Amino acid sequence: MMGYPYIGSDDRMTYYYRQVFTGIVRGIDYITSRPDWNHKAIISSGGSQGGGLALIAAALDPRITAVVSIAPALGEHTGPLHGRPDAAPSNLIMVRDKETPDPKIIAATAYYDTVNLARFVKVPVLMSSGLIDTAYPPTAVLSIYNTLPCPKQLDLAPLTGHNQGPRFNDLRSRFLMEHVGIADPTGKATAPTNLGAPIVKK
Repeated sequence: MMGYPYIGSDDRMTYYYRQVFTGIVRGIDYITSRPDWNHKAIISSGGSQGGGLALIAAALDPRITAVVSIAPALGEHTGPLHGRPDAAPSNLIMVRDKETPDPKIIAATAYYDTVNLARFVKVPVLMSSGLIDTAYPPTAVLSIYNTLPCPKQLDLAPLTGHNQGPRFNDLRSRFLMEHVGIADPTGKATAPTNLGAPIVKK
């Protein structure tokens, strides 16, 4: 049985992620309507699928002022057609019929691809990728990163899987202080975000 990433995937007007993307913009509408918003900064941040959506939010809405993205997904959907891994949903193009992928799915999902939308991001971006990430491989993350036309920084962590690297908390704190004037008020690094099984060095 196919999961939610495959719902309506043969038409970009019915594809599941159309509602997700429009929902992001409506969420920003709500944030900017609140009296406690400082009218200066809105940071989109996330890891894995949330990392992809953090970048997409900045591509779709100019109210985003900076992006922090850890192991971003939702990119390179058509990568398997060209001998590259995708960045999930895993094998979206190839899963139904590896011999003759549906051209409608190819066209629809390419439109909702993080690589496709990255070219519209204009604000500073901080990204992280583990070089032994098997969920969203660094090759796909680099495709996203290389498409970004904005000020950007990528932290590559050699011994990290689907997670942030050991330097990332400090990098994120400095990035946020530099670009939007906020950071951890305690001055201490927060606990690492656990996006998957820990990688144990043997």
